[in-house]
Amino acid sequence: MKAIQFSSLKLECETRTLSNDVGNQVVLRPLPYEVLVFLLLKGAPASREELFEKCWGGAVVTDQALTNVISGLRRHFHVLSAKEINIQTISKVGYFLDVEVKIIEALESVQTNEDTADVEPISVEASPQASLESVEHTSKQGLHFKASYLLVFALLAMIAATFVFEPFKPRSPFTDSSQYVQLLDGEPTFYFMDGTDGMVDKAFLTAQLRKASFTHCAVNAYVRVFPSIYEPDVIAMTVRLKSKTSPHSHVFQHFNVTNLTMAESVLMAFDNREVRCELQ
Repeated sequence: MKAIQFSSLKLECETRTLSNDVGNQVVLRPLPYEVLVFLLLKGAPASREELFEKCWGGAVVTDQALTNVISGLRRHFHVLSAKEINIQTISKVGYFLDVEVKIIEALESVQTNEDTADVEPISVEASPQASLESVEHTSKQGLHFKASYLLVFALLAMIAATFVFEPFKPRSPFTDSSQYVQLLDGEPTFYFMDGTDGMVDKAFLTAQLRKASFTHCAVNAYVRVFPSIYEPDVIAMTVRLKSKTSPHSHVFQHFNVTNLTMAESVLMAFDNREVRCELQ
């Protein structure tokens, strides 16, 4: 994929350059570029969870990070006078970019001196056989140069495609239970992934969660912990609740937890509108 044309704008994939039809342009940073391409290729409303999975790789980030990226893209559209393009906010869903998209795949042809060079005139004194051999040699030489340049362009296209499509390689879903250790089975079922290299006391967390008593909670709870990117020796946590009986889910994040407060923070995730559970 060389470029994406949508409405009055064109996105050059190799350079992440967004330009309008009068030549004004801006260069997108990698993350806004990935979000924009995902929305364009999606062609339908994209949930925040999808965007976090595809563009952030499931890393622990706040909703504000995505909001900032969307706001930045909207500013770029305004600067490029593309008022007809609008990233719609879909309540309780995510975002939708409703535009007609055209994928530009073809590589531009490049003329070379070898392609346009004049063929040396054949002497009238040369024999017919010599003239024929000279013409055949010149023709083969031209084909050789053309084949070489086509090969170079094909390799460049493959390299460019690798960088363009890298953000959209399939990643393991956040709720893939095979990536977790099961802490507790029942209602709810707790799964745990420790990315802190041993900072978390898993046995203590399990014991604390076992003390919680739910009236009814057909939910899978996926708990991921990571070292905080803001402070040393601080744990960040993401909890995703996925209903076992409906498509509803809920994401809860906490960026400063300890072994003593982790279970309490996990249980805070159950206080939400999307996935209803009640503690006794």
